[in-house]
Amino acid sequence: KTPVKIGVIAMLVNIVFSLLLFKPMAHVGLALATSIAALVNASALFYVLKHDKTFLVQAGWGRFALQTGLASALMTLVLWWWVPPLEYWLQAGVWSRFYLLLLLVVSGVFCYGSSLFVLGLRPRHMLLKNS
Repeated sequence: KTPVKIGVIAMLVNIVFSLLLFKPMAHVGLALATSIAALVNASALFYVLKHDKTFLVQAGWGRFALQTGLASALMTLVLWWWVPPLEYWLQAGVWSRFYLLLLLVVSGVFCYGSSLFVLGLRPRHMLLKNS
């Protein structure tokens, strides 16, 4: 029952913020409202799992969060620097936009993956260990 209740609350948060942010921010307001609702949903579920002692934070999670956070920040900076202005997207042809978007996605994946590697995260660290 609890996840459904939290989901309903997150949906209501999404509706309220969508209505509040749509006029001043247009489509960006809708995206922000969805992000806020997702954050509320994840935070509430995490709180309940931790409070009920269903989920226990294990050693190494802080380092993992730091590694993924730094890699995400670096990827964001690289993509922010590479993305052309809005005028390009509006004037370019469909195939030009498609190839540029493909290049940006591949670059983002490469930047994120290589950043994680440089920060010391390896694929074997993602495997579940049987105790």
